[in-house]
Amino acid sequence: MNTEHPLSHVFAAELEEFLAAALPRPVELAVVEGDDGIRVGGAWDAGARKFVPIPLDETATSLLLRVEFKLADDRSGEFFRVLNSTFGLLIPVEKGGKAKDPVPLVRVEFERGQTPPAHIHFHTSSSTLGWVYGRAGGAYRRAEDLHFPIGSQRFRPTIEEFLLFLDQERLFRGWRSDTDWRSQARRRMAEYEQRQALAMVAHYAEDIAGELRRLGWSVAPPLT
Repeated sequence: MNTEHPLSHVFAAELEEFLAAALPRPVELAVVEGDDGIRVGGAWDAGARKFVPIPLDETATSLLLRVEFKLADDRSGEFFRVLNSTFGLLIPVEKGGKAKDPVPLVRVEFERGQTPPAHIHFHTSSSTLGWVYGRAGGAYRRAEDLHFPIGSQRFRPTIEEFLLFLDQERLFRGWRSDTDWRSQARRRMAEYEQRQALAMVAHYAEDIAGELRRLGWSVAPPLT
């Protein structure tokens, strides 16, 4: 994978390295460039124009990890932003000895500009949910169609956090044992939070300067 500029390629290479440290099988992400941004995900199916989910292990019944990002570099080339992202867990399905499209169990999505921007979809049935819609007098909606809010535009779940969730809840237990991928995940999450916090400082500079002064710091505005 090309790790040179733009920064979105660096992001893809670092994500690929992290996933390879966690999963017991080779991982190679695809980078697809278009007029509306750069897309990063599992192997690219050019015919279907979509990313292929990543098997978590080498078995024929392996669970599948969906990883997709759409990125855009700014004009300066110093930063990039995530336009949207999706990661989730899928279950392989066979019928009559033939593989069918895998069935999602859970999807964590981010769509910039949507409300709520960060949300989760649960693929499950719920008679209780049907009762709630009936009581409200509205048409029934499936649980997987609902956007359960889980974060803001800047602070939202990451793919690292999702892998730690799969590990903690024992939904997958075949991780690599020769790497300290969990520490890598926590370090990457801390770096992400720091970047987002710095972006918040730039966005709310005057408010943050005022709070720092209240705490006793000496903060002066930039020279004009």
